[in-house]
Amino acid sequence: MGRRFGLFCVIMVAYLAQMSAQGGKYLRIQHGEYSWYAGVNLGISSYRGDEDRYASDGGYLSMLTSGVNLEAGKWVNAQWGIRAQLGSGSLKGWSNGKTKSQNPGGIVVKPYFQDMSYMDAHVDLVLRPINILKQSDEVSTLSLQLFGGLGIANRTKLTCSDAGATVTENIPALASTSLGGGMFPIIVAGANVHYKVTEKLLITGEIKGTAVQDKFDGFAYGRAYEGWGTVSFGVSYIVW
Repeated sequence: MGRRFGLFCVIMVAYLAQMSAQGGKYLRIQHGEYSWYAGVNLGISSYRGDEDRYASDGGYLSMLTSGVNLEAGKWVNAQWGIRAQLGSGSLKGWSNGKTKSQNPGGIVVKPYFQDMSYMDAHVDLVLRPINILKQSDEVSTLSLQLFGGLGIANRTKLTCSDAGATVTENIPALASTSLGGGMFPIIVAGANVHYKVTEKLLITGEIKGTAVQDKFDGFAYGRAYEGWGTVSFGVSYIVW
């Protein structure tokens, strides 16, 4: 599923770049001022952890979760800007039952899901590749942006559940374990598209990948990183 999601992201970015370039030719409008904006979007995420190659046993659709993001940003000029994003939601991982866990007994003998609640925040550099390539100060009605940034994520709850038992642990308990809890550094990257409906209102779509330390889901299995991918849609408003 991870490879398919990556291929989907590449295809979508290429398609949006083509649409943005075409929109620039026919729908271009003068971007007279480079403004502050704020927005909100709702998304669907899929987590990729240590044992998620076995996720087909539990069903890929069962791993899809929802979340919400608030953002605020500033365009320095028509080619680049900076934004901050604050998100909250849930994530779901999968174990094949052979991994050491934080449950009493040390070894879980059944497959189970890891249900997580989280909050994250990151600051991104945002680029408009079409404007950079053309050295243009004009922005089309339909525009493509690429972004990347750094931030932190706070896993606020972890629940491990199977057919026989459910064990729930919160941050105060997790903070005293060897795998830790609380804040984790994250790396984010992705692409979004803005469609300008009016002089102030934009409709947005976004594809984002988030990388986090292996132990974020409560299990360390030898990887350096794992993470989740998100597809979201929302609106933004140009404040001034």
